[in-house]
Amino acid sequence: MKILVNLIGEQPIPNLLPALYLKPEKNIILYTDKTSSVAKRLHKIGIMYGERKTISQKRKIEAYNINSVINTLVEIFNTYQNDEIIFNITGGTKLMSIGMFNFAAKHKVPVVYLKSEKNKNILYTINPTGSTRLESSYVELPELLTVDLYLRAHLWKYRISKDDSNVYSYGLMYENAVINALRRNNFEVIQNVKPAGEGEQVEIDAVFRLKGTNNVAIAEIKVGDYKMERPKKGIDQLSTAGSREYLGIYTKKYLITARKLSENIKAAANAHNVIVIDQIKYNKYKNIIFEDSEKYLIDKIIRTLN
Repeated sequence: MKILVNLIGEQPIPNLLPALYLKPEKNIILYTDKTSSVAKRLHKIGIMYGERKTISQKRKIEAYNINSVINTLVEIFNTYQNDEIIFNITGGTKLMSIGMFNFAAKHKVPVVYLKSEKNKNILYTINPTGSTRLESSYVELPELLTVDLYLRAHLWKYRISKDDSNVYSYGLMYENAVINALRRNNFEVIQNVKPAGEGEQVEIDAVFRLKGTNNVAIAEIKVGDYKMERPKKGIDQLSTAGSREYLGIYTKKYLITARKLSENIKAAANAHNVIVIDQIKYNKYKNIIFEDSEKYLIDKIIRTLN
């Protein structure tokens, strides 16, 4: 039986992706007081592989007590020493990672570490040999995520907001046209996402993923107005939705508008790590984005997201 032992940090992706790739029969989650909510979500997901469900087990440890880490690892190792054990040191505090790595080196347990940089997810595997030499290898992870799974890893519960009004507004028509353009161009999209229980504070126009990758982004889609109040509101929504408490640090953020935005608005967006794509023109008679605007939109998203 393959056993994956994870140190849980504040972000779920460093634990979710290795588990999806390695497909353990048992996923042991080591969490602290600060990361209990992340552990709970990962535990609930119970990571699915086809028709087989991984057994998930949670164990609480102390974040800055290296002996707490070692004692827990001793118990796990003694229980499963005849199985295939792998340690994931990506999450948790540095002390937790040091304790796990030292234990792995002593007992010749393979260690994995996920590096997420420049829109690539690289999983490194280190095999201690019992001497001072370490054997290592790496692989770029294939497509593993869906938008739904990404959302549940961060929020667990969310709902799709419906426009109950009888007025089919120009703004909604524009939003739908942009989202249809994304779907035509190899993106998986969930529209109008609201975290459950958040009232009216947070609503995301689009959560999308470039198919073939694990790269997920959010977008606020605005026609814009002369006072530029809607783009400013869009930046605020993206900043909240893309924070550590919601969709986390790995989520790219886009503000897409029909109007040309001022340099002040663009500077405000840049300060919040929001990528602006403006002047995306809409043909209201055909209810589609103009061809040149669609090409510009898709090319910029792929260039910055992939």
